[in-house]
Amino acid sequence: MGVNLVTRVRNFAISTQTFSANDHDVQDGCVTPGTHRIMRFDFLSYNAGNSDLVIGSPASRPDLFVWSAGHGHYHLRDFNEFLLFNSTGGLATIGYKQAFCAIDIERIGANASASARFANCNTDQGISSGWADVYSSGLPCQYIVIDTVSDGDYTLQSTTNAKHIVGEDCFGDNTEWTGLRIAGNSVSEIAPPWIPEDRIAFNRANLSVAQFGGRWKVVEGNHWLIDTGGIKAEADRILEIVKHYKLASMCFVGRPSCGDVTPMMYWLTDAGSAPSGSLAGEDCIAFDPANLAVLEVGGRWKVAEGAHWLLDFGPGHGNAVAALHFIRTHQFNEMCFVGRPGPSMTYFKRRRGIRDHLQVMDPRVLHAAIDNPHWWQAQRELVAARETVIDLSSHAVGPCDDPLAKMGVRIATADNRPFDAHISEQHGIRGLALTGKCELRLPRSVAQVDILIAHFGRPPTIKARGKDKQMVSVVADDRPRQVELLRLIGSGIDRVDIDAPEGASLVQIAFPGHTRGGTPLPVPKHPGERAKGSSKKK
Repeated sequence: MGVNLVTRVRNFAISTQTFSANDHDVQDGCVTPGTHRIMRFDFLSYNAGNSDLVIGSPASRPDLFVWSAGHGHYHLRDFNEFLLFNSTGGLATIGYKQAFCAIDIERIGANASASARFANCNTDQGISSGWADVYSSGLPCQYIVIDTVSDGDYTLQSTTNAKHIVGEDCFGDNTEWTGLRIAGNSVSEIAPPWIPEDRIAFNRANLSVAQFGGRWKVVEGNHWLIDTGGIKAEADRILEIVKHYKLASMCFVGRPSCGDVTPMMYWLTDAGSAPSGSLAGEDCIAFDPANLAVLEVGGRWKVAEGAHWLLDFGPGHGNAVAALHFIRTHQFNEMCFVGRPGPSMTYFKRRRGIRDHLQVMDPRVLHAAIDNPHWWQAQRELVAARETVIDLSSHAVGPCDDPLAKMGVRIATADNRPFDAHISEQHGIRGLALTGKCELRLPRSVAQVDILIAHFGRPPTIKARGKDKQMVSVVADDRPRQVELLRLIGSGIDRVDIDAPEGASLVQIAFPGHTRGGTPLPVPKHPGERAKGSSKKK
C-alpha cells in the first residue's frame, strides 16, 4: 500500500477565549484580536500504509514550510483542512490552522515500530508507518472559530494532506466526516447530517457498449463509465440495468481505489433517488439499513449488519461513515452486483420491504411447488392485474378516514370501540396500522382473500371465517420488517380476524369480484346477503 494518510478527530469542546494582538494565534493568522467562541478538538494524521512518509528538513524544501511563531518551529504549508457545514450543506465556517508539523506522536498500528523515527520539526519531518502526528486540542490554533455559528447540527469535514503536497499511494481516504450537535457551549458527536456526494451525471440515451484494446466498456461518447474486461455480456447487462431503472448518475465513496480497497459504487435515477423494483436474473442481497453500523475489524473499517459486512474501506473510517450516511439517506435496502466475484458493477436499490413469500392455503394448488419461481411470478402478476386491490400503501402517513370503510369493509375492534384509522410507515413499509385484535367484515361472501401484511415485532395471526365458522388460520412469518402475501381460500369467507400482538401494517387487501372498475359494491345489511341491484345467478 505504500504511504497512506488517514484522518482522525476526537475530544471536541467549546469555550470562550480572549486573544490580544500579541498572541501567537493572532500572529499566525488563526484568529483576530478580541473575545471569540471557539471549538477545540484533537487532529490526527495517521499513516495507515506500510511505508514511512519521509518529508525531510525545512531547509531542503523551503517552498513547503513556514515558521510558526505560536509553536516555535516549522510547519508544512496548507497540509490539513477543516470545513464546518450546516445540515443542508452550507459552509458555516472554516479552520484557519492549515500549517502543521508532521512527526511521530502516537503509535496506532499493531505492526508499527516500537519507537518513533521522526521527532524534530526543524530538522526531519515525516510520519512512520503505523504512527500518527497528533495536534492536541490544547495547542495554539488547534480550533475553529464559531462566533457566527448558531445552535444546530453540523458536519465537520477534516482532511489531511488536503492539497496533496506530499506523496501518497492512496488519496481516497484522507477525509473524515464528523457529525456535531452544537448547543451553546456544549457539543456532542452525532451521525453526520450532511456529506458531499461524489456524483457523475450521464445521459443514458447516449450510452453504448464498445470494445477498446480488447476490453469491453459501457461508454458515453468518448468517456467510459464501466470496464468489464473481456466479458461483453456484463457490459450488455449493465446497459440493460441502467435503462430498466432509468439511471442518470453514478456515485462513489472513497475514490480512487487503493490496494485491496474498492470504492463504494451506487447509482441514482433521474430524480436523484434510489432505483426501486426488480429485474429478472438480478444478483442481490437484502439488508436492513436500521441494523447497519460502522465497525472496526482487524484494523479495517466496515459497514456491517451484525456479523455480516457489506462494505470494507480498509483504514478509511471516514469513507465507512459516508457510505452508511448515503445508504440511509437514499433508503437503500438491497445491494446488487454484476459479475461476482470481483463485480464490474455494484448498485443499491430500495425495495419497499416486499419479499417473495406466498402462503397458499388451498391443497389443490400444492403441485405448484415443483416450479416455485414460475408459481410466484404467476401469482404476482395475478395480484398486480386484479382490479379489486385496496392499496393502503398509497395513502399519506398519519390519521385518516377509514380507507377500508370507503370500499365496504367494516372493522370491528375486540372491545367494540370505534376504529381509529392511521397510516404508518416503518422501515420503508407503509400501511394501515393494526394493534391487538380486530375483525374485518367483508361486504359479501367470497372464495378468496389476499392480504399483504407486515409486522415489526411478534407475528400476527390471521383467520378466515364464514358464517361464524373458522375456515383457515395462519401465523405470519416470524421475520419482521418484510411484507408477506397471505392467500386465504375457502367457500363463503365473510370475515377476517387479525390478532397483531405487537403491531402490524395492513398493506393491501383484495377480494375477487369485490369491485367493478374501481366502484365499490353496495354494502349488504348482513354478511353473505346479496347486494341491492346485483343480478341473480342464472
